[in-house]
Amino acid sequence: LAILPKHSFRSSNWLSILSNQPKLQQQIWQVIARALSVNRLAQQAEISSDRLRTSQVTMLLGENGEVEFTDYGVKFWFDVT
Repeated sequence: LAILPKHSFRSSNWLSILSNQPKLQQQIWQVIARALSVNRLAQQAEISSDRLRTSQVTMLLGENGEVEFTDYGVKFWFDVT
């Protein structure tokens, strides 16, 4: 899973391409994911101002935002969305 910065692909040109052509949008995310050697893509957003500071990450490619990694022998799991 790679998370793109919140301002990525937000120019008027990109918004025009991505909003009007869903098939092309999916192809673009697949090319970017392949270039980054991942199979899922997400985009950052502002952290919610609620008491839990809930993540507002949006999945662009892939079904879920679950991430698992091991650090010093301890397995961690969380959902970035």
